[in-house]
Amino acid sequence: MHLARHRAKALIVLLFSLPLLASLLMRPQGSAENRDLASFPATPHSWAETKQYPARIDAWISDHLGWRNQLIGMNNYVRFHLFHQFPTRQLLLGRHGRLLLSACNTVDPEYSGVLAVCGYGRSDADHAALVAQINLFDATLRAQGLDARLMIAPTPPLVYREELPGWLQRRCASAQIPVQRALADPQLRGREHIFYPLPDFLAARQSMAIFPPSWFHWSGDGARLAAELSAQRYWDVQPQQAPELHTTIRQLPSDMGNLMPGVTLDSSVKQVDFAGSGVQECQGASCYPELPDVMAKLWGANRYRHDGAPLPRLVVVSDSYGLELAPWYTRYFRDVVQVATNELAQLTPDQRRRLAQFLFRQPGPQKLIFVYHDATVQGGGRLATDLAMLFTAADAAQAAAR
Repeated sequence: MHLARHRAKALIVLLFSLPLLASLLMRPQGSAENRDLASFPATPHSWAETKQYPARIDAWISDHLGWRNQLIGMNNYVRFHLFHQFPTRQLLLGRHGRLLLSACNTVDPEYSGVLAVCGYGRSDADHAALVAQINLFDATLRAQGLDARLMIAPTPPLVYREELPGWLQRRCASAQIPVQRALADPQLRGREHIFYPLPDFLAARQSMAIFPPSWFHWSGDGARLAAELSAQRYWDVQPQQAPELHTTIRQLPSDMGNLMPGVTLDSSVKQVDFAGSGVQECQGASCYPELPDVMAKLWGANRYRHDGAPLPRLVVVSDSYGLELAPWYTRYFRDVVQVATNELAQLTPDQRRRLAQFLFRQPGPQKLIFVYHDATVQGGGRLATDLAMLFTAADAAQAAAR
C-alpha cells in the first residue's frame, strides 16, 4: 500500500536518474551544438575559487549529462514542429518555408544577417568603408602584378526578398543595397573586375532555384549560373564552347543544420555528377601533395580535373561560398584549384608564403578569382585580413631575398 501511494514519485525520480546513470556509465558524447562545452573545473585553491565551484560544476553537469544530445534534439524537434521555434536566434523561418540566416554569429545583433545585406541602418561611414575595402583589393592585386577578379555573391535575403517576414520586407524595401551602391560610387576603382550577379539572379529565379529553400549557400542552378556568367564576362567562353556537365538531384539536409540539432530540413539540390561528366573530384589535403602541411590546416580545400574543358587552370580563393561554386567551373577549366580562406590564421608565415606561391606564382597560364558573399565583404575587414595574410609573408620573403 505504501509503495503504491508513492509509485508516481518513484517513477519520476527514476526517469530523472536515467540521464545521470548514462553519464556515469557511457562514454562521453561529442557536442551537436555550435559552441564549446564546459570543461570539468579544477580543484579550488582559494576561498574565491571555492565560491565559484558550485556554478562551475553545475555548468559541467549540464553540458555532460547522459543522453544530452538526444534530449536537446528532441526538445528542438518539438519546439520547431509545434511552434516553429529554433534553438538559436541565428535562424529565421521566412514565408513559404524559406530558412534564413538571421545573424552570422551569436554576438551579432538579431536580424543583422538580413538587414545588413539589405542596407537597412547602414551609414555613410559604412558605405565609405565598403568602397575602401574593395579599392584595397584592387590596389593589392595590382601591386602584386596579378590579374584577378572579385565575385561578390548575393545572399538569400536579397534574391528572395518577398519571402522575408512582412516587417523585414518593409525595412529592406526602404534601403539601398550596399554592394550596388558601392559599385555605383565614382570613387570605386577596378569596377570592371568586380561581378555582383544580383540582377541576373533576380531575372532567373522564376525558372530555377538560386538557393535551395533550406540553404544559406548557393548551390545547384545558382552556383551553375554564377560560374557560367563569370566565364562569359571575364574569360570570353560561352557554354556551347564547353562540354555540358551531367548533373544529379539529391535530397540534402540544410547547410545550417549545425545550428538546429534535432531538426532536419531537406532541400532538393542539383549537383555535378562527377563520374558521369568525366571530372576527377578530390577533397581535402590529399589533393595537394605540393603543400601537405599547409592544406592539412585548411578547411575547404578541394581540386577538380576535367580534361575535356577548353581553358587550362582556374584558382578560386574564397570564403565558404566557393565550395559549391568551384565544381561548376569544371565545365570551362581543366584544373580547378579551390581554397577557402576561413582558416588562414592557422598557418605560419612560411606556410602562408608557400601557399601564396602555389596559388599565384605557378608557371603557365591560369585565371584567378576571389569569391566572397556580400555579408562577408560588408562585415568590416575580411578582405583586408585575408589579403594581408596571403601577401605580407610573400612580400617579406621577396624583400629579404633582395
